[in-house]
Amino acid sequence: MKNLLTTLIIAAITVTSAFATTKPEVELISNEEVSVTTEAKEFFKLATFNQDAETLEFITIGEISVIQIFDNEGNLEFQLPVMSDMVKINKNLLADGKQKLGFVMEGVNQVHFTAVTVK
Repeated sequence: MKNLLTTLIIAAITVTSAFATTKPEVELISNEEVSVTTEAKEFFKLATFNQDAETLEFITIGEISVIQIFDNEGNLEFQLPVMSDMVKINKNLLADGKQKLGFVMEGVNQVHFTAVTVK
C-alpha cells in the first residue's frame, strides 16, 4: 500500500510540473489569409496583418536585430536584418502553409518564435 501511495504521489507531481512548465500558444493574428501564434505574447506590443499591403506588422518590447524565417521542416530559409522594434514582413516572403519566424533581440540569447500559417 505504501508503494502504491508513493507511486501515485510521484505521478501526480510529474503531471503537475509538466503542465506548469508548458506555455499555451496565444493567437496574435487570425484572419482568412494568415494566422500567427506564439508562446510569448508579452514579447509583442502589437501584431497585425495589413490586408491592403498584405504585410505582417510587429512591434516588440525591445529592438529586433534579425528575423529568421524557417520552413515547415525547421530549415532556416533566410534572415532579415531589422535593427528596430518595428518590422513589416510582406506575405509574399512566406510560402503557403506553416512556417516559423524567429525574432532575435539585440543583446539577448533567447530567440522568440512565432508559428505562421499562410492560408
